[in-house]
Amino acid sequence: MNSSSGPPTKGSPDLGIVPAETTSEGVKPKKQNITLGIDRKMLKQARALAAQRGTSVSGLLAAELQKLVQNDEKYQQAKTKALAFLASPPFRLGGKGIGNREALHDRENLR
Repeated sequence: MNSSSGPPTKGSPDLGIVPAETTSEGVKPKKQNITLGIDRKMLKQARALAAQRGTSVSGLLAAELQKLVQNDEKYQQAKTKALAFLASPPFRLGGKGIGNREALHDRENLR
């Protein structure tokens, strides 16, 4: 299977994916093969989808993994930014953690 998606062909959607042969720096990235076990029916459907998009199953999977990793990186950055924002005034409330749960619920003095 060819792992690069190549340029979009006439009638195929442009997925905005840089071909595997080059990056924005013009350097060929090193690739690592993996083994994947999937259901035969799903593989058949994936091959049909890949053919419709003018790529390979490997190219489809590589593009989806790339999107997944990029989305996770964006999420982590947004989470870090949001937590920093909440830790700054006026959101920082200066509260203290509950040191002893038993003492919090101790009601002997109320009896």
